[in-house]
Amino acid sequence: MKRHHLYTLAAVVALGLSLPSLAAGNAGGNSGGNSGGNGGAGGNAGSSNHGNANAGGQQNAGEKGKPSQAGKPATTGKTVAQQLENRTKLSAKLGQLLPAGTDMQAAAEGFKNLGQFVATVHVSKNLGIAFSDLKAKMMEGASLGAAIKALRPEVKATTEEKKALRQAHRDITGPR
Repeated sequence: MKRHHLYTLAAVVALGLSLPSLAAGNAGGNSGGNSGGNGGAGGNAGSSNHGNANAGGQQNAGEKGKPSQAGKPATTGKTVAQQLENRTKLSAKLGQLLPAGTDMQAAAEGFKNLGQFVATVHVSKNLGIAFSDLKAKMMEGASLGAAIKALRPEVKATTEEKKALRQAHRDITGPR
C-alpha cells in the first residue's frame, strides 16, 4: 500500500514539474511520458523528466521561496554545482563514490537537477560504469535509464535506475 502512495506522489510531482515547462513552451522532447511500455503515471522512471526531477526534489510548482504542496523547497534557481557548494555532507559522500581526484563542480556541470546528478553517481558506483561515460550519454540527451541500457545492456536498466533514484532521494533528503 505504501508503494502505491509513493507512485501516486511521484506522478503528482512529475505532473507538477511538467506543467510549468509545457506552459513555457519548453517541452524539450521529453513529453513522451513513460518509456519502455510500462503503463501508469510514474510507473517507469525511464523518462528523464519523471524520475530524475523527483529524486532531486528541487523543482516543483510552488512559488519561489515558499514550500510546495509536497513540503519540499521551491526551486532555488541555482545550478547543481552551486547547490553542492552549500551541501558539504552530500558533496563529501558523492566524492567517496566518484573516482579519486574528481572535480565535483566539473562533474555536476550540465545536469538538469541535483537528483539527476546524484542518481548518475550512484549508477556509476553500483554498476561499475565510468561516470564520464554515463554523463556523456546523458549530455547527448539520453535519460539515465537509456544511458544504462546503452552501456550495460545485460542489466535491467529500469531496476537499476529506480535503485539509484531511491539512493539519491535518501542522500538529498538526509542531513545537509
